[in-house]
Amino acid sequence: MFGLVTITPPAVEPVSLARAKAHLRIDHDEEDDLITGWIRAARELSEQYTGKRWVTQTVRLTLPAWPTECTSDIAGAIRLPVEPVASVDALRYFDAAGTERTFDAGDYQTWLDHSPPLVCPAPDGYWPELKRGKVAPVTIEFTAGAPLQNVPAGVTVAMLLAIGNWDENRGDAGNAKALPPAAKAQLDLLWNGAYS
Repeated sequence: MFGLVTITPPAVEPVSLARAKAHLRIDHDEEDDLITGWIRAARELSEQYTGKRWVTQTVRLTLPAWPTECTSDIAGAIRLPVEPVASVDALRYFDAAGTERTFDAGDYQTWLDHSPPLVCPAPDGYWPELKRGKVAPVTIEFTAGAPLQNVPAGVTVAMLLAIGNWDENRGDAGNAKALPPAAKAQLDLLWNGAYS
């Protein structure tokens, strides 16, 4: 159980408006806002489907408690639910007295090229006691995604397939707003497995 919110969305999308319009064979500007919305929706759906974040963005994870089970032989490791992760920017918690505290960078360690990325107590350390009964007492803010040039080609293909499907099937009939099978086939190659 966790909460996950995008704090700062990507500054650019993996598919540009010009590329989407070329794919749709649209040469007018009347539907630019609609197509721009489809681009964002296609990125968000593909990210949700794969557990990845394609382009650099800031994300906040909230947890109900510190983990107690071992992950990758590291007791108390927090699994970040998306990847790739470039950096952990802040780790905060409410201590037993109810005061919000921020960890210094040396008070925890990260393993960001692990799948899933991990945040762990410092060597020979442990997570501190939390305020009892506090909802979501642990917060981690991190930078996920990668530079635009690192977006896999299959992502842009899947997004264009989804956008084309939505253009051809306007309305709510059937699965018109879901990812089409051909897009899912592209994304299945990039899926990291379900995080729980």
